[in-house]
Amino acid sequence: MFKEQIMTGRLLQRDSKGRRSIWPFYIAYIVCMALFLRLLPGVSSNVFILCLSILVWLDLFFLRRRAAIVLLHPHARTLRLLGFALFILWMLLPLTYYSDDWIRHVYDGLQLVQGRPVYRLPPVDLPPPAGFDLLPNHAHRQTIYLPFTQLQAWLAGSLFYWLGGVVPARVIFAAVWSAVTVALFLLAWRRLSRRHRASLLSVMGTSPFLVFSASLHADVQGMFGALALLSGSSGMLAVILPLIKPEGIFITLQAWLDRTHKSRKTYYITACITLFFMAIFSFMILWPTKEDALGFFKQTQFFSNWWTAYHPAVYVLERLGYSVYDGQALYRLFLLPVFVLALTFFGFLHPGMRMPVRKPGEMWPLGMIFLALYFLWRITLHPWYFLWFVPFMILRGAHRILAFFPMLLLWYAVIPDYRAGQGWHEGTFFLVAGAHVAALLFIDRMRRIGLI
Repeated sequence: MFKEQIMTGRLLQRDSKGRRSIWPFYIAYIVCMALFLRLLPGVSSNVFILCLSILVWLDLFFLRRRAAIVLLHPHARTLRLLGFALFILWMLLPLTYYSDDWIRHVYDGLQLVQGRPVYRLPPVDLPPPAGFDLLPNHAHRQTIYLPFTQLQAWLAGSLFYWLGGVVPARVIFAAVWSAVTVALFLLAWRRLSRRHRASLLSVMGTSPFLVFSASLHADVQGMFGALALLSGSSGMLAVILPLIKPEGIFITLQAWLDRTHKSRKTYYITACITLFFMAIFSFMILWPTKEDALGFFKQTQFFSNWWTAYHPAVYVLERLGYSVYDGQALYRLFLLPVFVLALTFFGFLHPGMRMPVRKPGEMWPLGMIFLALYFLWRITLHPWYFLWFVPFMILRGAHRILAFFPMLLLWYAVIPDYRAGQGWHEGTFFLVAGAHVAALLFIDRMRRIGLI
């Protein structure tokens, strides 16, 4: 404990001297960045990429000082409350330009309340819900969302019809989603140390996290829930996280490994109660018939095999003339095993990669290893998926890796052309991201040898 306090003090006081002079500029930066992200759509592709690059470098500049401002400033509590309120307001105004996944959530909730089979029939074969005229993405395909996200959508749809359609459906869903997100955030916050809170605040103040949260991605809730569970929360989250995204399975695995024998009884009781109620909701509302459950599994399999995004190996294989399915098979059968074996061999040889000896009840993050293997196996790699790694990096002190978090914003470099109907050109992202990584590594090397 004493050692952790010393490390925490060094982490925060490193930039505490300049916190009085820089905090007005940081607050102005956050407000301008939020407005900028909402006003940015509509410009040309080159201007959009330039603006994203500027935001990434500004994020990197403020990354270290951000935590010192909101934790050590004389008015730190006021600043945190103000940021907390602005964060809620930000989530109540969903973004569509960067991601329209939330439209499917609103649509599913309204249809589920009316008893329509969203897992069996696609939106084009169903009558539109009253009070909502937006068609979700991939309208010719059934939904694939898991029970906990659908529970929020169902609650929002129920409130919409109960209020008689006075309040827009998107506002009600955003309010329900924000309430759950804030609850998970507070549940994690109260269990984190000061050092971990500093890392969390640093991530939450970046431009990509603002985009992820305003796009109402379930992975944001997963990140907060994972932080709470890995910090010692109840078994309720051990059931909820896998029902948000499949990545939650590995968080639950890690939490179970970290549990001591004394706390497992309460853990199992709360988990069983949560599982019971979620099972009732799933089989009464989501999958009341066998056809609904089969439709869910078939669509999940289809999307996992058909939709490729940002995967460098599959992208190169497709450019070489392989089809989507042949490229995936070649990667998984030949390239992936070679890569995993090489990584494992490097891990055994390199001293810095060896598993440290930990105290009983503090397992080495095996859940993160399995999560990484799952990401290597899957073909779709959207930027918000990487939020599931953030809890491991925060709790294990991987600040050098966490420093690359702002670069996730560059994944949106393909959006302008796609929105303009010019197709999905992932090569743009690979070039832009590669240039930024090279620049960061060069600067880091210059700092190590004392030139910067």
